[in-house]
Amino acid sequence: MLEVVVARLEDEDQDVRRAAVEALGKQSILPEEVLVAVASRLKHKDWSVRKAAIDALQKQSTLPEKAFKTVVARLEHKDRDIRWVVANALRKQSTLSEEMLEVVAARLGDGDKEVRRAAINALQKQSTLPEKVLEAVMGRLEDKFQLIR
Repeated sequence: MLEVVVARLEDEDQDVRRAAVEALGKQSILPEEVLVAVASRLKHKDWSVRKAAIDALQKQSTLPEKAFKTVVARLEHKDRDIRWVVANALRKQSTLSEEMLEVVAARLGDGDKEVRRAAINALQKQSTLPEKVLEAVMGRLEDKFQLIR
């Protein structure tokens, strides 16, 4: 059954692709190759497909590195809503590598306060932070937005 839904990720109708991603998002545990396929939908031209992919991915407690890197790459997207949703999704990840923590910490300087707040929330979930990331967090103690301080 899973294979049938995954095959629909390639359907030419974007509504079918979105529905396939949403169906996969109802699963709390997905195989790595499926998560990578879902993560690749973060580059889709239609916002609803990208949003469904984020929703599906954020339900996973851990993401394989390839899927995770695809998610993190969206933190650089020009659309603040995408940056915010992605940073928010990262809150669910229990352990981030030092490289990924640094990428998330870079969003602490984002021009949008909600993206900065989502980045802070993602970093708060980590049990330890490298010194470079701690310095970035400390730098936000003077942020104008109270929820970031």
